[in-house]
Amino acid sequence: MAGARQSRTTTDGTRTSMRERQLTSGDVARYAGLSVATVSRVIHDSPRVSPEARRRVEEAVAALGYTPNALARGLVTRTTRTIAVLVSSIADPFWAEIIRGIEDQAVEAGYAAFIASSYEDARREEKAITLFRQKRVDGIVIGASSRGPEVLWRRDASAPPVVFINNEHIEPEDEVTGQASFIPGAEAAEPSALTHAYRIAGDDRRGARMLTDHLLSLGHRRIAYIGAIGRATSLRRLHGFRQAMEEARVAIDETLVIATDEGANAGELSTFRLLTSEARPTALFCYDDMTALGALRAVRALDLRCPQDVSVVGFDDIPIAAYLEPSLTTVRQPMHEMGGRAMQVLLELLGGGKPPRRVIMPGELALRASSGPAPDRAAG
Repeated sequence: MAGARQSRTTTDGTRTSMRERQLTSGDVARYAGLSVATVSRVIHDSPRVSPEARRRVEEAVAALGYTPNALARGLVTRTTRTIAVLVSSIADPFWAEIIRGIEDQAVEAGYAAFIASSYEDARREEKAITLFRQKRVDGIVIGASSRGPEVLWRRDASAPPVVFINNEHIEPEDEVTGQASFIPGAEAAEPSALTHAYRIAGDDRRGARMLTDHLLSLGHRRIAYIGAIGRATSLRRLHGFRQAMEEARVAIDETLVIATDEGANAGELSTFRLLTSEARPTALFCYDDMTALGALRAVRALDLRCPQDVSVVGFDDIPIAAYLEPSLTTVRQPMHEMGGRAMQVLLELLGGGKPPRRVIMPGELALRASSGPAPDRAAG
């Protein structure tokens, strides 16, 4: 093996150490005593390299601390080994856990991830996607977009593949329930657009039915549903709630079905309204755990006890749910697994595969202290 050249003469006659400039494949070739073309084939994992040449290049790379230039490689391979992730907010515990699942799979596969938040702003979503495409990312994962794939993603020959997680649009089956008015201005998505979208989602309807059945089994009949304006996931959970109530032949008091903004503050205000009404519910089904956090705060402020006076349940099982007082009964969504599965689908698409277009991932009940027998049953 040829020895390494530790410096070279520049055009002005000075000598520059390799440690003072960015190493190139030429430096690796000189160290290994091979051609630049051979080094390039090893770096790009070409099968047309002898074991001895591969060993010499790998030793040279290790000795010099050489890192291939990703941009230069991208010009040759037409890939950047980067993906982009767009969610509503990286501060949301639900999306933070999904992002971790995406990144775990991405790093394992040799990809880096750009991450951006839309903050529920449709224009910001469009700008982020435009920027991602300008950066020539290999693929995009979009979580909880404010509009459906038929609006947000107009695929053309140069567009990278996209996977949606809990994409926020009204599906045809949601429209059939007759509850689309729960989201103002909601319309069913174009079937042709849905056909070309790859989607990962939690099983909202099934999870909501399980949670409602749990409350019914505790003797609750006056169950309120606190949903979120503009969220199709909230609509699907409402659908599951209604199904469970109807199957149990329990009438739904429509004054207890409300839609509000997202977050703990909105959950607190909605709970005040419900628990100070004449026909107070005995249980609150909150659209998500953050809404339930606000509900628990309102229960305490009204000097009520949870679950003795009113039960509170959420959805998602964010990390803090088990540490609330009382600990929150909820539906545990496989958030990390959903992120990982989205990345797996993206990798299959990048490899020319044909993954399923829709993957529904079921959750499970996490029964804790915030749900208990209805007050009249407990008294009996």
